[in-house]
Amino acid sequence: MIKKSLIFILIIIGIIVIFVLGIEIYFVSQFSAVYDPLKEFKFPVNAELLKTKIYEIVKNDSNFSCKNTDTIGSVRKGFTYYLDIRYHYKRNKLAFTVKYKNTKHIFSKKPTSELSLISVSDSMNKIVGYKNENQNIKNLVKIFEDSLVIKLKNKLNIYP
Repeated sequence: MIKKSLIFILIIIGIIVIFVLGIEIYFVSQFSAVYDPLKEFKFPVNAELLKTKIYEIVKNDSNFSCKNTDTIGSVRKGFTYYLDIRYHYKRNKLAFTVKYKNTKHIFSKKPTSELSLISVSDSMNKIVGYKNENQNIKNLVKIFEDSLVIKLKNKLNIYP
């Protein structure tokens, strides 16, 4: 009888431990979840030139403002840079969070970089998005492309 009681108690303790660990894993995975970018753009220039051209566009258009928010990485592995870009579109105040970095191709030694749109927001209409889950977010992504990416491609003499 004592053996059955001991086994029963150990099973209950095991279930409790698994339950508690499951909850911990769930919450940790939610906090560290990273969404894929809303959209990525590839450029045949290095990240430094890409940054220079972004800042030229911002400087020459009073509807834009831009702030470097973070840099992560290392000299050996390369750096990823984060920017917050504000854009006055009609009467709306839009915000875009982007990251850019150098990219490497196996078969090419030419410098390339990638600009990734991480998030979009429209404060007037109370829209914020990290995923392309509805038409409002898709519209904001399109505005980003039309207002910045096309100008960036023109500055870099990249035509479709």
